[in-house]
Amino acid sequence: MTEFYRVFPYDPSAAPREPGGALFVPEPGEGRIANPTLYRELYLAGSPQAAVAERFGRLARWRRATFAPHHQPPFAMAHLRLPRERVCNLDDTAALVAFGIAKPTDVVSDDRDVTREWARRIFDTHEYDGLCWWSHYYPRYRIYGIWEASLFVLAEPPSVITIDSPVVREAAKDIVRQRIDA
Repeated sequence: MTEFYRVFPYDPSAAPREPGGALFVPEPGEGRIANPTLYRELYLAGSPQAAVAERFGRLARWRRATFAPHHQPPFAMAHLRLPRERVCNLDDTAALVAFGIAKPTDVVSDDRDVTREWARRIFDTHEYDGLCWWSHYYPRYRIYGIWEASLFVLAEPPSVITIDSPVVREAAKDIVRQRIDA
């Protein structure tokens, strides 16, 4: 059983698949593998640190309010499980060749037309529930896009994270982000 993590705006009164719940799948957006006419993907990470990095990595400085924005839900960590292992690993050269991905950098390209096209080709095989690649912020981190989100189960209840959480400290160190206690 594969383990996944995500950081999300948490509403403790929400059911798991409702907005604010750990298993809620947001409306399709601008994501790397978004193909809204085919699926609604859920982005996850292979470790708690990677989930923090993916959520907050775009910010150079992390402040206390980053994790508990004023008049908004706090952020929480969800630990999820996927009962079967059907994920296409884009860190595997054979997978890149099989799906016509010219070079590894095309996987993390900012050109969404390129990334969405190879995601569609992989989805169209019906062999995978999603795919994984390396994090833009720290290549040792694994990032996942899963289009079979209904398969997920919660491994444990979500837990609120703060700037003082050990997982936040570790992620900040790994991706070189400044934590400011203000």
